Amino acid sequence: MARIAYVAQHRRGLPELLKQLSETGYVVYRLDPNQMAYRALRDEMPDLVLADMTLRPTHVQEVLEALSKSTITRTIPLAVVGISPADLEGTRSKAPFAREHHIGSVTRKLLIDIVKKLLVEEN
Repeated sequence: MARIAYVAQHRRGLPELLKQLSETGYVVYRLDPNQMAYRALRDEMPDLVLADMTLRPTHVQEVLEALSKSTITRTIPLAVVGISPADLEGTRSKAPFAREHHIGSVTRKLLIDIVKKLLVEEN
């Protein structure tokens, strides 16, 4: 069963996301970027990291930068979602190893599609 770390500032919509991804065979857990999420990722490596920048992108940017600098976490597939058009270039520079960037709103279908795509690419 694939493990997915969901790095997000907010909990809005999270129960539905967790339920839907769990029903498709994934284990999803939320990491708060204020709590140095990248350390938790190193301790318990997921198969995929979803970084949601919908709220407070500066906190998520710090986590992305830390993930990209670490040779351990850099190998974990990373998708960044909820990017505003103005933040796209900054996000790409902070997370050069991200395999997916999505501008705009985040939906459950979008997240499931990204998860399936990236996990299939890895296997």
